Amino acid sequence: MNRFAAVVCITVFLAPAFTLSAETLQITQIDSSSLLLSQSVDLYVSLTDDTGTPLKGISGDSFQLFESDDPDTFSEPMLIRSLAPNPHESQGLSILLLMDNSGSMYDTLSGDPTGDPALMRTTYARNALRTFVGSSFHAGDSVSFATFNTNVVLHADEAGDPVVMDMLLSGIRRPGTDESYTELYHALADMALPVGERSGRRAVIVLSDGEDYSYATHSGNPHPIYGNQQLSPDEVVEEYIRNGVTLYAIHFGLEKDQYLGEMALKTGGAVYDAKDQEELTGIYHDIRQKIDGEYLIRYRAGMFPADKTYVKLIHKSPEGNSEAVRYYYTSTMFGRPVVPFPWKIFLILPAVLLIWLLLLLIRNRTFHSDAALRILRAGYGTKISSATIAIQQEKTVIGGGEQADLTLSGRGVPHDRDVTIVFDKQQKNYTIVGGAGVSVNNQPLKGERRLSGGDVLNIEGTTIVFEEPDEGKN
Repeated sequence: MNRFAAVVCITVFLAPAFTLSAETLQITQIDSSSLLLSQSVDLYVSLTDDTGTPLKGISGDSFQLFESDDPDTFSEPMLIRSLAPNPHESQGLSILLLMDNSGSMYDTLSGDPTGDPALMRTTYARNALRTFVGSSFHAGDSVSFATFNTNVVLHADEAGDPVVMDMLLSGIRRPGTDESYTELYHALADMALPVGERSGRRAVIVLSDGEDYSYATHSGNPHPIYGNQQLSPDEVVEEYIRNGVTLYAIHFGLEKDQYLGEMALKTGGAVYDAKDQEELTGIYHDIRQKIDGEYLIRYRAGMFPADKTYVKLIHKSPEGNSEAVRYYYTSTMFGRPVVPFPWKIFLILPAVLLIWLLLLLIRNRTFHSDAALRILRAGYGTKISSATIAIQQEKTVIGGGEQADLTLSGRGVPHDRDVTIVFDKQQKNYTIVGGAGVSVNNQPLKGERRLSGGDVLNIEGTTIVFEEPDEGKN
């Protein structure tokens, strides 16, 4: 018997599953991104037995699916186009690991202050994440990592490499007094959009040792970013449903946020309690096991003229039927769903795509006589001083310090950890020098490395391309 258990709720709209048998059916994610183009909707479905183990060998004939714009009325069943087991084996998984880094995470498991890192909750949490990343992900998966306290910091879009994850975890510092608050709801809402922009199965796993404890409410001052804005649990849930992201919540400590479990269940996820590192490690693996055991059901949508569409899924078995109900937001054009499907859109899309490609080529075709750094994407919450900077001196400094030539500023950028690019005039080469928080071509930077044209640098979440001088230019 596992030493951990998910909190279970039997209300249909509080938890997205209801069962009349020993099995549990849950719609974990709804992807309506293909609704306009192919009138298809994808359901990710979890079907488990009474021990929580995913059921295998289920056929599409055992499912019945309904749609409606009224949650109390479902009529004709919809056409199920396909059912695929273990869809993540072919399409991968996009997952964001969100960890509490508030002041209480540096106490012991029993909540007592300590100066011994080996006894701190954060140490157990980091060890569990190291184990999880080192043993649970595949080549096609995308793993991101973020922490939160008073601020939210997205440390890396790609943290699936155990070496990268270890580097990121080792670089997390203890928050100061003004950083020790717990902006749990803002952190959850902030992470829904970047994860939702990815394709396929998408999830956020949050670990928190307490309740939402906002800076504005408890300090008496506006938050530097959020001001006096307060998010409700329902607003956070709506962010996840609109972006098609599942939330899994882990309570790790004596105190719990009273709404976090309900929020996770409403998004198609689950909520867990962990008392120590062993249970925490087991929970992460249990979440991955359940996701791996899911089915992907693709069906022909009804295209109701409404903003919100409800889906009812029934699984029929000799032991009894189980059912789940959830809703998604309909893709719209000019404010309303388009019925019937506008096939002429296929004449417009190629022209738009061609124009976009031409503009992209013109934009990225730059000539310069000096080596240069070009920003591809700023890190989450990071501001940059320039989109492109020429390397004309022996040392070019990048970072948050006052002496930086290319300044990165934001809540996740340290002010005391700069990166330097050194130009050797005699050898005509360029070397990057740095440490924690820096990678080159997805490889952590250890000390220094010679750069070549086209190298991709990631500095505190900001993606930069190194460009060599164009030949023949003065």
